[in-house]
Amino acid sequence: MQYRGVSAMRVYLDNCCYNRPFDDLSQDRVYLEAEAVMAVGAAYFLRQFSAGQGDYTREREKLIEGIAFDNIVNNVRELDREIAKA
Repeated sequence: MQYRGVSAMRVYLDNCCYNRPFDDLSQDRVYLEAEAVMAVGAAYFLRQFSAGQGDYTREREKLIEGIAFDNIVNNVRELDREIAKA
């Protein structure tokens, strides 16, 4: 099978393969299987997102305009305290 000019292979994995990275990785076979599962998982994760558009820096500056860094830190600490109480 060709995908974007590159040979591709369809691989079917059952659910237990997702536990492979948590197995004893001292055996070469288990280690290689875990690496393969993690590579497939990372590729799947990255395919869920697309390149952004716009100017993040400009948008961020607009959002935090006039807010001091210390205020942001204090707000985060206050939220942490509220969460800890809950």
